[in-house]
Amino acid sequence: MRRHVRGDEEHAGAGRRAAPRIPVAIDCTLRWHSGEVEGSLLDLSTGGAAVSLNLGTPLPPDVPVVLDIETEDEVLSIDASVVSEDQDSFASVVVRLKFTKVDDELRALIEVCAATFRARQVSIFGGHI
Repeated sequence: MRRHVRGDEEHAGAGRRAAPRIPVAIDCTLRWHSGEVEGSLLDLSTGGAAVSLNLGTPLPPDVPVVLDIETEDEVLSIDASVVSEDQDSFASVVVRLKFTKVDDELRALIEVCAATFRARQVSIFGGHI
């Protein structure tokens, strides 16, 4: 089941993204005005993120949210808006977010995640990527 919260012009496909999304597996919390839920960050970029959540009901359209990502030093709180939601095959909901502001701390986290991803790819493929 796919539910677009905004029109298709707001939901660019992977080939049209301004910034590549880095695959990650990081625990996070998504907060909004009437609740919060813990989840797992699936990918991350300077433009937004995808988060897997166990949501009982869909988030309201255009709801502003805050994505909390705990790092070793602090909790990054990132303002975002919901772009779309998809039901995944494991009874979770994948929520796609668009960040409203990107600061230096978020850029640094993305750089660390990208470097970690590249290092894993090299170790898997023996430097042939």
